[in-house]
Amino acid sequence: MIYLAALLIVFIIALIALDRSIARIGSRRIVEPFEAPQVDAIIVPGAKINPPGVPSTMLKDRLDTALGLYVEKKSDRILVSGDGRESSLNETAVMARYLMDAGVPEAHILIDPEGFDTFQTIVRAKNVFGIETSIMTTQTFHLERAMYIATSLDIDMLGVASDVRSYAVMWYMRLREMPARVKALIEVHRAR
Repeated sequence: MIYLAALLIVFIIALIALDRSIARIGSRRIVEPFEAPQVDAIIVPGAKINPPGVPSTMLKDRLDTALGLYVEKKSDRILVSGDGRESSLNETAVMARYLMDAGVPEAHILIDPEGFDTFQTIVRAKNVFGIETSIMTTQTFHLERAMYIATSLDIDMLGVASDVRSYAVMWYMRLREMPARVKALIEVHRAR
């Protein structure tokens, strides 16, 4: 039992160390909206869609942050990336419609229906859509991991946080983030 308890303690310490390391590395690329340079595209990763096809609060905040950067002319293109499989909860279709309803011309919206996770969103933005410089808009807990991935893959990407309110599900998102950060570490090492 002592051996198992010791292993558990070591595992927890390693998880916390990994979490803090990714946060430290990723946070170096997070900037305030006014500090953001002009880039090829603004990237919005997907999140939960509420029936009947309405962005969740977190996703709405990501999209609104991207809209603010678009209005400030940081880029004339917005890439929405997420699960675009055919359903009423198609993330990319809902995001694109939200942006168009806000006045963004359809021609300025790029859609990546195969950005099933953060790693894929970042890699596909460069390799599939040819985006060399970008700004990602998402909540800080997610942005730290995204910027860690971009840094590790030497991709020219900055992040602007979209934390405009407190989220009731934040405790769950932070808990979910721990294994996501382990997955990110594995993905970047495989990609090198």
